[in-house]
Amino acid sequence: MADLDRDEQFTAVRELIDDRFIRLSAVDRDVTEDNYYGQIDLLGKFNTGAVLHQLLVGFDFNRFVVDTDFRQDNTLPFLDILNPNYDVPEAVNDFFLTAKQSVQTYGIYLQDQISLLDNLKLLIGGRIDFTSQNSSFRGVEAPEQNDTAFSPRFGLVYQTSQSVSLYASYSRSFNPTSGFDVDGDAFEPSKGTQYEVSVKAGFLEDRLSTSLQCLITYVLMRLFTTV
Repeated sequence: MADLDRDEQFTAVRELIDDRFIRLSAVDRDVTEDNYYGQIDLLGKFNTGAVLHQLLVGFDFNRFVVDTDFRQDNTLPFLDILNPNYDVPEAVNDFFLTAKQSVQTYGIYLQDQISLLDNLKLLIGGRIDFTSQNSSFRGVEAPEQNDTAFSPRFGLVYQTSQSVSLYASYSRSFNPTSGFDVDGDAFEPSKGTQYEVSVKAGFLEDRLSTSLQCLITYVLMRLFTTV
């Protein structure tokens, strides 16, 4: 569990008039965030004939709640960007409103690392996510937003020699998105697809292996990652 309280004061731009005058608002915002997280993993090893399996089963939970209180002054004089005057009266911040958002996510995942040969390993896994979001603004409740997604993951490692390994993987990602469009429809969650290919080689008694692997992986991820 993690708690965070912060007080923010800033000036917000509301409107530009005639490409010269800026309508401003002074905002005093109190934000309280509560984040609850839990995770359980179970790991086991077993054989099916000559094939070794390392099985991972897990569950995680996250609840994130944000409460925001706004105090706002919309009576500040216009700012002339061609002849600015910064000598303005102190903000009153008498306009008050509240906003609240809560996001709950549940995840169940399963992964099996299969040793087909001494130098060949296969990774098969998947994760299913359930998310639920609730929000309110000025005391008005927005429609509940629910999303569910399955994200697979596959990987293959082949060790060609004692110092060189080849790796390839495919995975999907899922990230819930909060909010609604002008028609009141919930935004679609963000989903991604990633292909990765890398080579790990050990030189100078393996002192260069990590740097070489990270560099190749980074370049290929930039070439093959799509959203």
